[in-house]
Amino acid sequence: MRMKKPNYYLFEEGKKCYLYDVNINSIVSISRELYLFLSEWKDNIDREIPESLRETIQFLTGHGYLSEKRIINSVSHFEAEVLQDLLNGNMSSIILQVTQNCNLRCKYCVYSGSYINRTHTKARMSVDTAKKAIDFLASHSSNSSDISIGFYGGEPLLEISLIKEIVTYARGIFGGKKINFNITTNATLLNLDIADFLIENGFNITVSLDGPKEIHNKNRVFANSNEGSFDTVMKNIEAIKERFPEAIERIAFNAVIDMSQDVGCSNDFFMSYDTVKNIGVNGTFVNQVNRKDAIQYDYKNYADANYEVFKVFLYACKKEMFNVYKPTVFGSEISSIKQTMCDRYVGKEGFEDRISPGGQCLPGIQRFFVTVDGKFFPCERVDETSDDLCIGNLEEGIAIDKALSILNIAQLTTEQCKNCWCYKMCYQCVAKAQKDGKIDASARLKWCTQTKENVENTIRNYIVLKKYGCEFEEV
Repeated sequence: MRMKKPNYYLFEEGKKCYLYDVNINSIVSISRELYLFLSEWKDNIDREIPESLRETIQFLTGHGYLSEKRIINSVSHFEAEVLQDLLNGNMSSIILQVTQNCNLRCKYCVYSGSYINRTHTKARMSVDTAKKAIDFLASHSSNSSDISIGFYGGEPLLEISLIKEIVTYARGIFGGKKINFNITTNATLLNLDIADFLIENGFNITVSLDGPKEIHNKNRVFANSNEGSFDTVMKNIEAIKERFPEAIERIAFNAVIDMSQDVGCSNDFFMSYDTVKNIGVNGTFVNQVNRKDAIQYDYKNYADANYEVFKVFLYACKKEMFNVYKPTVFGSEISSIKQTMCDRYVGKEGFEDRISPGGQCLPGIQRFFVTVDGKFFPCERVDETSDDLCIGNLEEGIAIDKALSILNIAQLTTEQCKNCWCYKMCYQCVAKAQKDGKIDASARLKWCTQTKENVENTIRNYIVLKKYGCEFEEV
């Protein structure tokens, strides 16, 4: 018995062996004997399959595993052909960069001067530009019943007058459609009058808060004094909770995780500090893309961060053991694993000759970002000084060729992607393909090893969590 060369990746977890079949995007536990045979057979495909493994291999092939690796003829996103139609009538969200200015100078901010090309400026969006942006969304969202409008900075509350005018304007433009308003703010300007307006208009408010005073104040300092902002943020949140107790569910925190500080202390803070406990929090790491200098890690804090993730996993499997603990800063780890593993497509055939690697969003559809001067970008995380990443402007509309170039970013690394075991689970977005304002193959490839390691860790974590009773469908 012989097989033609299939497409698979092997790994071990907890003294068990596993096979990830790339063709069908599926994982199966296998015996140690089969694992060793497949490990060696990959380099010697003419080797005869031993009698002891034939029944197992026949079973696996009958269920779609170990099918022949097909010739991949093209690398192209599966929705490239319909992107223009989607942009014509299915846009549903917009993020307005109402200002590039900020009253803080957070030390890890992408505008802090620590990143290539991006710095704070006094540029602000005019009312005319903002209204044109809303008009553009309206004219391209005829098939969308729900509309999302986000306000972003800098610090967007520096432009509260503009925000108020655009909220009124949008309600008139979109008529009976449901509008969700969102804002990300450092909360230092979030007084009761502004809070009243935001809550009255149903805003979802994301407040930047990193943890207790000593941690938050290390990075989040006022521009005019270099003093920490923690006390001001707490005073404003406490006042809002007292005045609008029913509206606190519309507030969430974003905590930037600086690995040079005590991560466990931040986690405990969000669980136990009266002002913030029971309010949702999402932890995000300091952005590594386009930094001038590499981030320096404290390895003790890195180990502590992994321990906090472990507690989240333990909680997900054994909730009945806990009376107090509930995931906070790292709570999204479970939902992230669910999205990658439970929501992936598994197909028995998987013989496509066209692949679409990468985690890129549909430009203009998922996180449509409009800068202060009316330029279009796929999201707020990319370098808005880059011509390669600009997908149009208010005067000329969407540049479909630019949008397609971003959507098909994997074409930069076609040969590497064709031969990668991870292409169906790859999550690299275009933000990691930036180099000095250009879309660059070497920049994209630089992240490949880390991406594959992270995907493999996600698979391992999923296996262990399932083994110990995590109910992902409840996430």
